[in-house]
Amino acid sequence: FKLFKKIELDNLSNSIFYNRSSFFVTSVNKGKGLVKNKNYGNHISNNIEKKNLINFVGRKIDITDIIRKIIVSRQDKIITIKGSGGIGKTSTVKKIALEFYERGLFKDGIDFIDCEFVKDYKTFEKNIARTFNLEGSINFVEHISNYENKSDSLIILDNFEPLLYLEDIEKMKNLITFISDYKTVIITSREWIGFEFEEMHELRNFTSEEAEALFERLYPSMLKEDDRKILKEDILEKLLNNNPLAIKIVTQNLPKFIRMDALREELKEDFFRATNTGYIDIFDKKVDGNIERSVSLYQSIYYSYKRLTSREQLGFELLSLFPNGIHMESFKDFFKTDEFKTDTYKITNKEIRSLENKSLIEINGGFISLQSIIGRFAEFHFNKRSEEEKYKYYKRAYAFNLYLLEILDERYDENRVESLSVFDKNEDNFLKSLEYLEKLNYENKEYIFYIETLTKYYQGIGQLKKFRMQLTKFDKLFLGVTNGPLLRDILIAYLKYYEGDFEAAFNFLISEISVESLDNIEPDTDPIIKKIISSYALHLYALEGYEYQVIEFYIKNGNYARGQIYSMLFKLGAYKAVEEYTRKEEFFQFEVKLNTGKINLEELESYIEAGIYNKQYIELMQTNYIKTKLGMINREVIDKLVVTNPYTMGIKALMLALIEEDVTYKSTLFENAIDKLTHIKYYYVEAIYFYCEFLKEKDLEQFTSWYNLGKGLSEKYHYYYHVHRFNTLISELDFIEYDEEIYLSLIKNEINQLVDENNKDKFVLVV
Repeated sequence: FKLFKKIELDNLSNSIFYNRSSFFVTSVNKGKGLVKNKNYGNHISNNIEKKNLINFVGRKIDITDIIRKIIVSRQDKIITIKGSGGIGKTSTVKKIALEFYERGLFKDGIDFIDCEFVKDYKTFEKNIARTFNLEGSINFVEHISNYENKSDSLIILDNFEPLLYLEDIEKMKNLITFISDYKTVIITSREWIGFEFEEMHELRNFTSEEAEALFERLYPSMLKEDDRKILKEDILEKLLNNNPLAIKIVTQNLPKFIRMDALREELKEDFFRATNTGYIDIFDKKVDGNIERSVSLYQSIYYSYKRLTSREQLGFELLSLFPNGIHMESFKDFFKTDEFKTDTYKITNKEIRSLENKSLIEINGGFISLQSIIGRFAEFHFNKRSEEEKYKYYKRAYAFNLYLLEILDERYDENRVESLSVFDKNEDNFLKSLEYLEKLNYENKEYIFYIETLTKYYQGIGQLKKFRMQLTKFDKLFLGVTNGPLLRDILIAYLKYYEGDFEAAFNFLISEISVESLDNIEPDTDPIIKKIISSYALHLYALEGYEYQVIEFYIKNGNYARGQIYSMLFKLGAYKAVEEYTRKEEFFQFEVKLNTGKINLEELESYIEAGIYNKQYIELMQTNYIKTKLGMINREVIDKLVVTNPYTMGIKALMLALIEEDVTYKSTLFENAIDKLTHIKYYYVEAIYFYCEFLKEKDLEQFTSWYNLGKGLSEKYHYYYHVHRFNTLISELDFIEYDEEIYLSLIKNEINQLVDENNKDKFVLVV
């Protein structure tokens, strides 16, 4: 080092030089090192992290055999790895996945699904669909069959055995068989699954030598021969059954220099107590019948749990309320807030690291989570606590979820994609929170605001049905608030509508409350509750062609949401206001630019690429529809767009109709689109217009019939740009520019009331 730093041989002492005259060192200027990361492929699941496998030992024969089976059987068979609980199935398969990733295999990605908490087929299908980025699709299997090609990807289904005892297991097995044609599938389970084309590998138990090697890696010490014999025969073989997870948990809780005979007696005493404090309650299930070594594993967890501090126990048990785990940095920041920074049970980095070092938690992708068996232990001990103690846990869990939701909402307008992406990783945590909200003593009004905010996010990630099904279980959350039950009913109708049950949801809305009767909501209703009720109800009415009546309501009451107003003004053809006073990019703004000849394709494509979260399926469908109207799309792109409800199905059919060349099939596609778009009136009328444009040259009789329908509906619903287009369609001129001042003069007085002095700060309309 001195030689290269000083560039002089004289600086080296105690050295002998040969051929000194020929020695020459060139100086190197200071600079910054450039490190190029190896491109390992598309992605690997956040649940697989190299640092969590640093203490992996043994299994060389197992790993070699499993890798051989995967490579030989790629996309021909399903590989099942069977073994008892805690034996290392998950660690082994993660080690293999990491090896594949680092060698550039499975370039289309490696996904990981923990099946421990899957309770039904729908949840299972959603998790599978997520790996295809299709969890919002109406018919996931049909979409894959029609549009997906085989991919060079791997999907790992971990802890599969609980699913074997569910009612829908055969449907789940059929789905796995189906996707195995498109991805390589590896399953870990305590039992064989029973597929026709199942490549089996039974993970053998750890040998005593492997168990000893793991112990020594985690607890390096010089053991005497007598101690080594006690460790191997009495502790590892008899008490811990050579179970890798049990060894990790016990070893990482040991004090330094403990004698093995003392450890043996301590474990015996603790294990006796542990077996009589909950073992049967946790493991007495059908699914656990094949955990040959569950006793030693449970005892090991108990041994570690009893040595946790009160704060560590709080953090450990609190995790049972977070199925997705908790993001470590967010969790630490939460306990720095004013409300909790002086909390007696404040969780810090010290507690988190201690739990990780004791192998009770895992940290993957920044998320703290519990292994499945350990998670059951944590949940069991949490449920044993008194209601008073549980309240403290519920309070902190809800406060953390609210804290995270408020952060996401603050950033939503600035970076919607990031907010939805973070929420997506926590979706089950928020669903879980609904289960304990009613156990807290906050005002129900606060819960309603929380739920209303969640609605936006579940819509953004395409999981409205899942949210609605959970919401219907907790009616009590809406009681004690004037018109709380009405808000619940309107919210449920809104969710059903966007799921695609247009007819039932809208009929219910009409029977429950009309646009006019929104004026008559009880005067003692909280203004914000009233605004939420009005907002959801009027939003649905506007989709069904009531835009003009909704505008009248807003003129009279002035209690509105700006985004809704601009969307409705777009459909009425009031483009100048939309252009001048909206700043946030959304689909309807690009529609205005298209209809006024100001569309910029690069801006549109940039919005599609970076401004839309990949699960905002409706927005992706709509914006690509604009590209179709521009003639800048191909069938392959359209085919891959995800259908989530009849509206997106109708828009997709309309897109295909616009690019179809076969006359007969083109006509069929148009009529399919019109049928599916019946409830979304603006695009229902637009589909009729495009069909008329096609029929004008092909079938004059049909053209007249459809033209009269479309023109009449345009006038009925005050869709003045559509009125203009239908007028242009029968004129002798090829193009007539849309002049909104002429068309909007019919409703000019009503519209201009929106720009009085009281409302100028909220929105302004055209003159």
